[in-house]
Amino acid sequence: MIWTIIKRVEALLAYREEDLFIYKSNVYLKLLALAVSWIALLQLSFPKIMIAVLYPVLLHLLSPWWLTRHTVTASSIPTGIIVMAASILSPYEPLSGDWLARVITLAVRTYGLSSVTLLTFSTTSPAKLTSALHRIPVLYDIVMITYRVLPLTVGDIAEALAAQRLLGKRLHHVFIPVTLLALRRSEGIAVSLYSRGYNTQIRAPIDDPGNIAYGILLLFVSIMTYVVAVLS
Repeated sequence: MIWTIIKRVEALLAYREEDLFIYKSNVYLKLLALAVSWIALLQLSFPKIMIAVLYPVLLHLLSPWWLTRHTVTASSIPTGIIVMAASILSPYEPLSGDWLARVITLAVRTYGLSSVTLLTFSTTSPAKLTSALHRIPVLYDIVMITYRVLPLTVGDIAEALAAQRLLGKRLHHVFIPVTLLALRRSEGIAVSLYSRGYNTQIRAPIDDPGNIAYGILLLFVSIMTYVVAVLS
């Protein structure tokens, strides 16, 4: 089960372009829509949060089926943990109205934040995202390295777990070589950056930011769900 979950996380991290509306949206406006959704999900509680979660639901509908399926799996894990903890540690009487409202709020908030973040970044080209940050060299380099290293590291973990099951090794015997491999890969990237004259000046954009009209539509929906939820 753990191996299956990790493989789905790997699929989320390994960007795969598709000819869909959500992939073509302007990266600046898409990130702004994400920020608005974060604010709504963090600020509102039951029942208003049920309206705020409509934007993450929209992203589910706009994304390809394989991506939605992986996102549901990955987002359900933290949601289940939070719901279990909230059910046990709640200050309210079990099964009371306040207890139920708190559990629902935390469940929807956790799932909404997780899924909207995963779907936003999984449908955003790494080239577009790094180009959007070209005026902030530190963030540009962090994003670029993360997109290069993280999917490979997650893939290494999945393969190591599969080998661990076949060989009957202890779990820590698996993660030690994976950690060493990740450190060596990071060192290789550092050497590559140094050899190319790494500096902190503004980077050159490597891709266009995307379709503005599509981005405006996403931002409009995100803002409207927030406004309607607050006024309801």
